[in-house]
Amino acid sequence: MKIIHNIVLSVTEQEKQEFRKVGIELELGFTAFQIQEDDVRWPAVNLLVDKFSAVDTARTVFSSSECKQAKYLGMLPSWHYGYPMPDDDFGYLQGFDLREYCARCGIGLKQLTPFRMKKAPPWGNRSIVQLNWVFDEFFVKPETWTNVFKAFGIECLPVILHRDGTVLGSILQLKMERVIELDMGDSPYEQCASCGRKKYLPITRGFWPQPLITDQSALFKSSQYFGSGANAFRLVIAAANLYRCFVDSNLKGITLAPCR
Repeated sequence: MKIIHNIVLSVTEQEKQEFRKVGIELELGFTAFQIQEDDVRWPAVNLLVDKFSAVDTARTVFSSSECKQAKYLGMLPSWHYGYPMPDDDFGYLQGFDLREYCARCGIGLKQLTPFRMKKAPPWGNRSIVQLNWVFDEFFVKPETWTNVFKAFGIECLPVILHRDGTVLGSILQLKMERVIELDMGDSPYEQCASCGRKKYLPITRGFWPQPLITDQSALFKSSQYFGSGANAFRLVIAAANLYRCFVDSNLKGITLAPCR
């Protein structure tokens, strides 16, 4: 397991000289660089990140052996494409049941109708994708659903071309209805001042929380919500047997995070 920090800041001559003293060469102007947490320079860099109010986004990269040993693994997209339509003033919410939805924290959306897209994604060698704004749904090529997900009893939903209402033939939504509680321990969370429900902070460091029960489902969502501000999503988790199929199929478009 490696924790990698992506640092973004606007570099003046002062920042350039101070980072140079700790072994980091930066160009003047808007700059980004990455550094691993086990780098001997990290403690000094971390102090400068705080001093100059740089943006620090951490992510965790797991080894293949850590993934192979896990019973459950969280699914993260390695790319996003497009937006749910209509995208003006969040018009796509018309396709959801909003009776339990809180506009302040984002919790409570329930999908009623198929997603609509402006156009199908340019897949290239990738087979699975997420839309922007919707961080707990995955979309796949039809052949990927047939070859990878269908055998595990995972159903699919069509995706609609927004301009004319026809079905897009090159993309399907994975249907994930099973919801399981995770062992969150003392993980930090926010409590919405409007609806009172909890929302945990996004997980960027270390292993994901494990399910509280052993379940036969190959793919499911967390009962807990995650996010910040008005964004809320459930974690999507795959069982080990589905993960092995990902590896055997050389599935591209996601990364995996083992549950502890």
